[in-house]
Order: sequence, then C-alpha cells, then structure tokens
Amino acid sequence: MDFGIPAGFIEKLAKPRYVLALLAVAGAVGLRLALDPLLGTQSPYLPLAAAVLVAGRLGGRGPALGATALGSLSAWYFFVEPRFSFTVTQPYDLVGLGLFGVIGVGISLLEAQDGAPSGTAAAGRWENRSGGPVGVPAVRRTAMLAGGALAIGILASLLWSGLTRSMEAERWVEHTYQVLNAVTSVGSSLEVAETSQRGYLLTGDDRYLKSYRAALAAEQAGSLALRRLTADSRVQQARLKDFDRLAQTRLAVLDSTIQVSRQQGLPAAIGVVRTDVGKELMDQLRAQLHAIEDEERGLLHRRTTEAGLADSRTRWILGLGSGSLVILLLLAGAALERHIYRLHQAEKLLARQARLIDLSHDAVITADGKRVITGWNTGAQQMYGWTAEEAAGKTIHELLHTSSNVAIAEIDRVLAGADRWEGELVHTRADGRQIVAESRQVLLREDAGVAAGYLEINRDITDRRRAEDALRESAKQFETLANGIPQLCWMANEDGWIFWYNERWYQYTGTTPKDMEGWGWQAVHDPQALPGVMERWQASLTSGEPFDMVFPLRGADGVFRPFLTRVMPVRDGDGKVVRWFGTNTDISEQRQTEEALRESRTKLEAALASMTDAVFISDAEGRFLHFNDAFATFHRFQSKADCHKNLGDYPAILEVSLPGGDPAPLEQWAVPRALRGETAINAEYILRRKDTGECWVGSYSFAPIRDAHGAIAGSVVVARDITGRKRAEEEIRRLNTDLEQRVLDRTAQLAASNKELEAFAYSVSHDLRAPLRGIDGWTLALLEDYCGACEKLEGKGRKYLDRVRSETQRMGHLIDDLLQLSRITRAEMHRGAVNLSATAESIAARLRESHPQRRLEFAIRPGLTAFGDARLLEVALTNLLQNAVKFTGPREQARIEFEAAECDGQPAFAIRDNGVGFDMAYAGTLFGAFQRLHNESEFPGTGIGLATVQRVIHRHGGRVWAQAEPDRGANFYFTVGPDR
Repeated sequence: MDFGIPAGFIEKLAKPRYVLALLAVAGAVGLRLALDPLLGTQSPYLPLAAAVLVAGRLGGRGPALGATALGSLSAWYFFVEPRFSFTVTQPYDLVGLGLFGVIGVGISLLEAQDGAPSGTAAAGRWENRSGGPVGVPAVRRTAMLAGGALAIGILASLLWSGLTRSMEAERWVEHTYQVLNAVTSVGSSLEVAETSQRGYLLTGDDRYLKSYRAALAAEQAGSLALRRLTADSRVQQARLKDFDRLAQTRLAVLDSTIQVSRQQGLPAAIGVVRTDVGKELMDQLRAQLHAIEDEERGLLHRRTTEAGLADSRTRWILGLGSGSLVILLLLAGAALERHIYRLHQAEKLLARQARLIDLSHDAVITADGKRVITGWNTGAQQMYGWTAEEAAGKTIHELLHTSSNVAIAEIDRVLAGADRWEGELVHTRADGRQIVAESRQVLLREDAGVAAGYLEINRDITDRRRAEDALRESAKQFETLANGIPQLCWMANEDGWIFWYNERWYQYTGTTPKDMEGWGWQAVHDPQALPGVMERWQASLTSGEPFDMVFPLRGADGVFRPFLTRVMPVRDGDGKVVRWFGTNTDISEQRQTEEALRESRTKLEAALASMTDAVFISDAEGRFLHFNDAFATFHRFQSKADCHKNLGDYPAILEVSLPGGDPAPLEQWAVPRALRGETAINAEYILRRKDTGECWVGSYSFAPIRDAHGAIAGSVVVARDITGRKRAEEEIRRLNTDLEQRVLDRTAQLAASNKELEAFAYSVSHDLRAPLRGIDGWTLALLEDYCGACEKLEGKGRKYLDRVRSETQRMGHLIDDLLQLSRITRAEMHRGAVNLSATAESIAARLRESHPQRRLEFAIRPGLTAFGDARLLEVALTNLLQNAVKFTGPREQARIEFEAAECDGQPAFAIRDNGVGFDMAYAGTLFGAFQRLHNESEFPGTGIGLATVQRVIHRHGGRVWAQAEPDRGANFYFTVGPDR
C-alpha cells in the first residue's frame, strides 16, 4: 500500500540515526501492546511521544520527525478503532492522530539542528535581537507557538466534546431510570386501588374508600408523567395509549362494583367481582406495563453502555491531554533549561569578560547615547578617584572636566562619522589633580543609526608625558651644560661621523655648523697626528672601550695647542655602541702648570730644608720619599748623607716608648698610624738611639695623604724635639704641687674663718637681740605706766618713745635679714628638678591671704621648670614676688606676671609688675645690701631682699637683672644656669 512516503525518507531510514528512531518507535509499540490488557484503547500515544523524544535527543531533528511519522502510522494501525486496519470510524480518533503529529513536530523543532544532538549547541552563545535562543529561527519559533496553541485548542475542543457527550449519555440513563420508576409507580397505584376497593367492599370502611381515591389520583398522575417521559418514543406512546384505555376500563369496573355494593349490598358486589372481568383487565394492564418496562430496560442497557464509552473516551482524552501537557511541559522545561544553561554560560562569559575589563589597568568607561556614565571599572576608579557609585549617572565631560587641544565638538563629529576616535585628553581627578589621558573612544549605534552608547578606554600617560618633557628638558639642559663648559664637546654616530658640536668648539675653531657638516675624525688638522688618531679610533670601534689621547688642535688664530681628548661610548639597552661622546680639553695651561709645579717643588724643598722641625713623607708602603735636613738632626744622625745611608735600618736603630714608658711596637709609630688613616697633633714618643744610648722626647704631628679618590697614598710627619720643654713642664708640675698644698692650707684657714664667722653670727643673733628686746620692752613699759601720769610724756615725748620702739624693731628686722643672707651664702645645696610655676602659685596664694584688702592679679605661666635647689629658689621667688606686691601698692589693681623669657639665646625667667618702677640710672646699686631707691615712709623694708635674690641666683650659676621706667612698672629677669 502506497502511503506517499518519499524515497529520500526511505534512504534516510537506512542511516544509523534513523535506525535508532525506528527502534525507538518499535519499542514503544511493543511496550504499549504488552500493556494492552490493562490499558485497552486508552493512552496509546504516550509511549510513542516518548519514542519521538528519545529519537530527537539522541539523533536530532530528522530522526525525531521520522519517529513522529512512524508513530502516527503505528497508532493508526494498532490502536485506532477498528484496530489493525487503516480505517477511522470516529472523528475524535482523527483529532488524536493530528494532535500526536503536532506534538511530535514540536518536539522535533526543539532540536538544535538536523543530524546532531541538541546538546551539541555551544553553551554561552549570545541571544539574538528578538530575545530567543540562538539557532532557533523566528519562523520556527512562530510555528512552534502556533502548533502548541493549535494542539491545546484541539485538546480543549475534544475534551469539551467528550464531556458534553458524557453528560448527555448520563442524562439519558437518568431519564430511563425515571421512566422505569414511573412504570413501577403506575403499577403500584393500580394495585393499591384494587386492594382498597376490595377492603371497602368487605368492610364498608370509608378509609379504604379514601385510599382507593388517592390511588386513582396517583395512577392518573403517574400515567401523565410516564406519557411525558416517553414522548420521544412512538412505540411507548402507543403502549401507553392502550394502557390508559385498559386502565380506564378497569377503574370503571371498580367504580361500578362500589356502586353495586352501595346500592345492592355486599353479595351483589361479590358477584360482580367473581365474574373475573377485573382480573382479566389487571392482567392486561400488567402485561402492558411489563412491555413498557422491558423496552426501557433495553434502552437502559444500551444507554448505560454508551455512557460508559463516552466516559471512557473522555478519560482517554483527559489522559492524552494531561500526558501531552506533561510532555509539552517536559519539552518546554528542557528547552528552558537548555536556554537557561546557555544564558548562564553567556552570563559566566560576560562575567569573566567584565571581570577582565574591571581588572584592566586602563580606565574603561561606558555611557549611553547622551554620554551619561553607565559603566565604570576599577581602573577608572584608581585613575580618577571616584567610585562606580559616585560616577554613575553623571556626564563624562562634566565629571572629568575634559579639555583637549581638539575641541570636544570636533571629537563628537569624528565619532559621528567614523564611529572611532583616538587622541589625548586632559582630565581632572577627584582630588583636583589634572592628568593626561590617552583616550580611545567607540560609538555604538542602534539599528536606525542613532547613537546608543559610547565606550571610552583611557590610559594615564601623565608620567610618560612628564618623562618626555623631562627628557626634552634634560636634552636642553645637556646642550646648555655642554655649551657652558670650557671643554670642546662633540657627538658622533657609531661610524665616527660627528653630527653635533657645542658652541665652545665653534668659538675655538672659528668654524660654523655648515663648515663642520659631514666631518669625522678627519677634523684633526695636524697631518702627523691624524694616523695615530685613526688607529686609536679603529681599535676602539672594535673593542667598544673608552680611550684618551693627546693631539694638537688648531684654533681660529691658526695656533696648534695640545688637547686631551676623552672618548666615551654610548650604548643602547642591548649593550651595542650607537654613539660616541667626546670632550677636548685644552691642556696647554696644564703643561704650563706642571712646569710651574716642578718649580714650586724645588722651592718647597728649599723651604723644608730651612725648617727646624723634622719633616718626612712616605708612600703608601711606608717607604720614605722625602725628608728635610732637620730629620737627620732630630734622629741624631751625623748628616743627611748618614741618614740616607742608614734609612733602611731606621726601625732597628731607634727604640721608641710611649709617654708612660711602655715600649711602643712598630705599628704604634707615627708613619704606620698615619697610613691607617689616623691623624694626630703633638703625639709624644720617647726615643732612644740604640748605638749611642741618647734619649730624647719627640712631639709628632702626622696625617695621611689621600689621592683624588680618597684612598691613602702616603703619610706626612712633622716631628719636634721637646726634651727641653718636657723638663720645663716637669719643673712647673713640681711648682704646681707646692701651690696646691698652699691652696689646701689657705682653704683650711678659710674654713676656720667661716666657723668663726658662724660663731660671730650666732653671737650677733643672740647678744644683740637681748638688748634690743630690753629697749623695746622698757620703752613699752614706760609708755604704759607713765604716759598718763606725766604730762611731759604726752605729745612729743610719746612720739619719741614710739620712734625708739620703731627703730628697735627695725634693727631686729635688719639682724634677721643679715642672718638669712648669711645662711643662704653658707647653706648646702640639694639640686633637682623644680616646678617654678607650682612654687609661684603657692607664694601667690600666701600673698593674697596676707593682703586681703588689695586686688592682686597673678598671671603665672604653667609648666616652668628649672634644675636647682628647691628651697633656695623658693626664697628667691618669694622676695621677687613680695617686692612686686610692695611696689604695686599705689595701684588700684596690681598685676604681676611670671613667665618664660629669652636672653642672648638662653632661656630665662621674668617677673613683671605694673608698679611705680625706678630710674635705670640706679640699677647698678639695686642688688646691694641695704640699698634702697625709695623712702622708708613710702615703701618700708630693710634693703636685703634683692641682695638675697642675687646670692641665690649666683649660687645656681645664673644671673639676675632688672629693667624699669619710673611709674611704668618693673621687669626682673634671672637665669638658673645649666639644666644639669
């Protein structure tokens, strides 16, 4: 039988992939036939759909389409009623076949390409512009969507049709049951009517009559319902017509029997019953009802069968639809999974590329069509200082303050025309620093040609620009330096052709740059020197080593002068000589200098010969190169010739000792020490000639001689015989010893005098105080006892006595101050760190308490410290602050300051007040004992306070002085000597 299958399809079936599809379909048909006893005609397409899926996944699109065709033919032949034939009797079977074909084609189209498994599609492809997976054309996707929609529509239509048929079948089954119930009800009503009629006839009870009448009414209602239910059947309607006629007859017999019973009595009624007319009618009625019932039961069996078939078909359609949906979902899930996998791979690829872009040292910036920043990598953050969050949403040129030699509008014009631009821009970083960026920009367009975005890759070349500028500046400086030095400089290429001279060359030779074009070593004017120059040059070309040579060079005046030429190779990174740099130094003056040096050497030797001190010079090995005539005298040689003769045995002739008398080994002598780099002035040695035994003392001054590189090249030693001086010093030491003894004796005498002075002070403090206390006491007694009794003691007499008491007390104060001054001079000092600020604060507090009626303001700088005796420094500060308080007495508000000062670069302390001050003409007597610059009546005191301050400061190694103006306040300064 020809089904119209193309020959190419048969050829394809011979291929392994199509054989695989054929085997998959055969396996599915075999599995379904094996399950046929359980499934019947249900679910024939699920195994076949699985076979299509397997063929597509393992073989590709072509085998999947082949499996779809084979599966459709197999389902048509094996499972569509009538089975095992290519015949279709039911429309829904054709729909099922079509639905299976659509699903199979959909599965096939989901594959990546014909002839290859769908899984071979490369993961990580980009999505196309339509947003679908790569490799699925738009037409295919549209067909897939349309096929899926059609399949779902057909499936929904089949399902609705099946459900409708099932419901209709169920309704007819229910209708048949209603007819059967109506038949039973009519029969029952007739039986009840007959039974009630007999009960009435036998008993005459009206209750039976009522039951009879109810049964009649029920029978009539049942007959009406039965006629209505069987209205669709003419056979049943005919039977019901006969039934109604017989029923009416039977009911008439019943009614006539009841009438006979009422009119003629019970026996007459029984006679009517016994005629069997009613029995025959009831038998006929029952026969009619049985016929109707049998007809309905036949309909019930047929309709029940049809309802079961409809329900089975509905369940099959439902199963097919559910299976199809499951397959579609599986296929969609597989497609989505594959698509998600591809998207995931693409995302991973994009993430790697984005990470690589982010890790780039260059600044990579993306922007939309309005140059609003949308992307900002780590290189941009490091280059410009803004984070990606800070840069996002801002315009590139506004954020970076872009400037360039080329106008921004010109850059945009180039981008609009060529989509690319490269150049240099000046950008401003977040910290305000400007940088030079090498920028490459690309314009991305949409399909309509409208600018969709910009890609800008910038590289910071600020350092490179600075290096280039520095290189140009260095070249400029080199040329300036080369033009400024006195040497003649030039530069040649690797072949020796000179291409640059400095200005000094042109000045000396009298040539111009044009004259020197193309010159090489042939610039040597002296024909005799030229061969030697060329020989050295050729040798240096081979070795690449620097070299020096001397040759004459003619100047602009035509005179040849000797020049020292130094040629240095200039190498590249590989060590290859690419240039030569040379300098020509005029050594004519050097030659003259050398001549003058020789003359000077002669004069120096003459000067050394005239010196009385021994001078000798050695080389780096300690060998004597030169010594003067005094050298022979110093070492007790007979003459300089004798010295030359014995110079080789010099260490063996002398015995040298240190000043303490210990032998000095050879390495401790002057020359070895100088060659080790030591320098000494007046180092003493004791020398003794071993041959004569003569001993003398020498004073040596020695130092190393260093070359231009700082290395020791020799030594110079100057020696002097100080034997006479040492003898004089010994005599002086003896005299000093005698003097020290006399000082000790005088010190002991001074100590005894100090003890006597202390005893005298003690005697004064006690012996003078007693008479003074007596005078004061007797004067007070005289005032208290006789002032009121004696009129002569009133007035002037009382004043005289008060004056006596005042002078007596003043004398006591003088004695106290003298004793304090004496104690300060003799007191033992205990030095340590003293916080002068804290001491001054304490003194100021006491002064405020002792002068409560005055407004005293103290300004004391914190943290002022000194190194000294805390008790004595407190005495000095107390006197100075008391003095300031006293002489600010006339002020309504006194201000006294204590702060740090500086005098001749040394730290000092200052106490300032706004008191009455004094005339600096009397400043010299200010610190003397009992010296006063104001009247006793104005400012009482003994004149000892400042003298005490001076003693304390002098004992600390410092000094004290004052500066003031009358009525402008006074400033007192003092130092405390060293910190330690």
